[in-house]
Amino acid sequence: MYRPLNKKEMDMPKRLPALTLMVSLIMAFTQVAVYAEALIHVKKGRIYKGSGPKVYRAIQQDNLCRPDLSDGDLLNAFTRVSAVGANNIAFTLDGFSADGKEIDPAYIETVVRIKDNANYRWTNAICNVMGNVTSADPRVRLNAARAAGRALKDFTSMLYVIQGPDSEALTKAFKSEAPDLCVAATYGGDVDLINDLRFAKPNQPAILIGDIPEGLFGGVSSILPDTPASYERYEERSAHAIESEPWLADPFGLTSEEEAEGFVMLYNGRNMDNWTVTGRKDGFVSENGNIIWKRRGGRRVLSRQRYDNFVLRLEYKIHHHNGNSGLFLRAPRANRESAMGMEFQIMGDYGLEPNNISTGAIYDQVAATSNPSLPEGEWNDLEIYANGSHLKATLNSIVVQDLDLNEYTELRHRLRNGFIALQDHNDPVSFRRIRIKEL
Repeated sequence: MYRPLNKKEMDMPKRLPALTLMVSLIMAFTQVAVYAEALIHVKKGRIYKGSGPKVYRAIQQDNLCRPDLSDGDLLNAFTRVSAVGANNIAFTLDGFSADGKEIDPAYIETVVRIKDNANYRWTNAICNVMGNVTSADPRVRLNAARAAGRALKDFTSMLYVIQGPDSEALTKAFKSEAPDLCVAATYGGDVDLINDLRFAKPNQPAILIGDIPEGLFGGVSSILPDTPASYERYEERSAHAIESEPWLADPFGLTSEEEAEGFVMLYNGRNMDNWTVTGRKDGFVSENGNIIWKRRGGRRVLSRQRYDNFVLRLEYKIHHHNGNSGLFLRAPRANRESAMGMEFQIMGDYGLEPNNISTGAIYDQVAATSNPSLPEGEWNDLEIYANGSHLKATLNSIVVQDLDLNEYTELRHRLRNGFIALQDHNDPVSFRRIRIKEL
């Protein structure tokens, strides 16, 4: 667990805050193969992962580092934090011997699973190195810091936390074995751990422990405890303005039958008022009754609210052969939508045999039963039925998915409530007549 600073730490000289950290999502990839580790490092007063600046929004996950951790419990930890807009899980290393000199390899194997899942899901992991070392003996604590450094030295895609009045000595011992790892520490770290922004130092990155002051969020890295209040805090700070604005459903574009059945238009054909472009605002535009991809950087077009059970209907047009886009279902606020919720894959692959990343696939998980997509440049008609674990997709009047999500190990633990979103994959795509009926 992370704790508040003690009186000695609170009496440190007070300085004006200087936290200006930029957000970047990590594009590390895959859960099954071995990939090069992105390097967490500090440059010009900011935390970087690889080449991108990084803001950490983490929630501590207690009792995660254990050999019997199930795949479901691990995925649930990621989906819980992602749903509310956090982009990290924090966990505490365990498995030390009584003298601190060894760590049970089974616990390190669990760390590898956490790390690889974080990379696959485009999120991150923070490892609290000493939180479960309860001995007050300085020799045991230094032994444990060195043992952790030896065991973790190659895991450069994680950030490491060392707290306490002896953190400077422990950080030095840890980094003597793992010089490439980035450490956030009370004293002596690459990154400062603070619980008050007054302790932030100019040109020194910091992570706020415990809570986020009112009115601050965007550039402040933080680690919050695993409490309902923490999830509420991230949810509140991550919400888009449109979510709290009044909305009068526009029936324009509905058939009389759809209106009678309770469908509403998510896109009115005139403007983007019911949507949020989460990246570059001109990446997607409303034009001639269509939502059109215009330029890279839009990232995704997010619905104004979450949906759990629904019938979604829309038309889409992929403009070029090999073009790539997707429809995110039950998507989280943060991190990889296709690995937390689901992605219905959209490709320019007319006439090709289906696979698990072609049109109609539940991306990377289940191939479509057939590929009835029309030639590139023509409008395709799509209906998605989602009700609990039942997912059915009908493309151009042909059923291409009819699944019980609970029958798939990975999909069983994905989010069952989330946003509808249109994907920016840097390829021209258009959407129109987007309407939904909640079940």
